[in-house]
Amino acid sequence: WPLIVIDSNGRSYSVRVSDLPGGRGDGAPLNTMIDFQEGGKLALALTAAPESKYLVAGSGGYGFVASVADMAARNKAGKAFLALEKNQRPLTPAAIAGETTAVLTQGGRLLLFPLAELREMAKGKGLMLIDLVRNDEAVAVAVLGHQPLIVEGSGRGGKLVTQTLDPRAQTEFQGARGRRGHEISARLKPLGLRLTSNQ
Repeated sequence: WPLIVIDSNGRSYSVRVSDLPGGRGDGAPLNTMIDFQEGGKLALALTAAPESKYLVAGSGGYGFVASVADMAARNKAGKAFLALEKNQRPLTPAAIAGETTAVLTQGGRLLLFPLAELREMAKGKGLMLIDLVRNDEAVAVAVLGHQPLIVEGSGRGGKLVTQTLDPRAQTEFQGARGRRGHEISARLKPLGLRLTSNQ
């Protein structure tokens, strides 16, 4: 399994896990194993079987499905992978764990739509996941089956607050890809999405 690193520009790099320091110690800086390009900084890292598929997306609300093998690069300079506009950032890739895509925005809107409405691509910008209103951005994506979806956010005083949506409650947020979705609870500032175990 390769270690995939995605930088702040959406560029992907790969490191053989066998090349990582083992045992006790402080490890080794990633920039000794890869050459970050154009001022890119470490944004995300994951490792999984090459055939594993993920939903990759940017804060601008566009994304696509790609395999870990698609993310892998052949040299230390990496490769162009996720196309981002200025001031956008990559979101944490979501493992394909079902047939429904969930997209959460900073403004508190949530949209669920069929994963089948997305394309599988080796690189690029992808399709519009959600229609963002002015000054809003996507903060998280998830791919779920028939299971509860947990919306995580910060409440008063920065305290972690969660809102659990069971399959019945999720119907309120279902729609077609590219729609604006519906508002979630105003009690929290959205930070991310998490899945529970299948019921």
